[in-house]
Amino acid sequence: MSHERSLERWVLLQDVGVVLVSLWLAHVLRGAMETAVPVFKPTVPLLSYGPLLLAFLPTWVWCAERLHLNSVRTLTGPPLEIGRALVWTQGWGALAVALLLTVTQTPLNRSLIALFFAVSTILLALAKRAQRAWVIRERGEALALLVGRAGEGAAEFVNLRGRAVEPLADPTPDALRARLRAGAVDEVVIAGMPPQSTRGLVETCDEVGLPALVRLDDGGL
Repeated sequence: MSHERSLERWVLLQDVGVVLVSLWLAHVLRGAMETAVPVFKPTVPLLSYGPLLLAFLPTWVWCAERLHLNSVRTLTGPPLEIGRALVWTQGWGALAVALLLTVTQTPLNRSLIALFFAVSTILLALAKRAQRAWVIRERGEALALLVGRAGEGAAEFVNLRGRAVEPLADPTPDALRARLRAGAVDEVVIAGMPPQSTRGLVETCDEVGLPALVRLDDGGL
């Protein structure tokens, strides 16, 4: 297992732990609310959530991985990208809970579910800040490799995407392939290259599974 994959596994395990702690905290808060505001229905015992949790957790983990919530590229990238992945993961998680409740007809407190998602979102957001700092210490910040006219695209890319930029001196597929094999590159930005050259560079990125971003004015692909 690569170092990056190992980091992502640890981050995912931490996220699952945060989700479990959030459920317990939501249960405690719901009990306190029931005592303070008698109109609330009695809290369902925590053990009653076992079957639902067994169905929900794998779904949440699947969504988190597909939306790259735990990926090194997301964690070392712009904070907005982390926030977007978190919101989408929680949104799909809420949809999964709604479907599970409809199918299983489990009598759970709606207020508890709302508290759970509120608490888990807050705690996950705090956890992402700590995970981001930890992953950057272990692996370094996200790096974009700029192929083409560095002067035009580098400053713009840093401002808009929030990633460090490294220009590639030799803008050829062979040089790009060699640099990507050396590792520590998260994205490739192609700017100011002829259509035929751009196509070869994009195909090289596709070979190694890295995203290639092409400036819109460099069309013709």
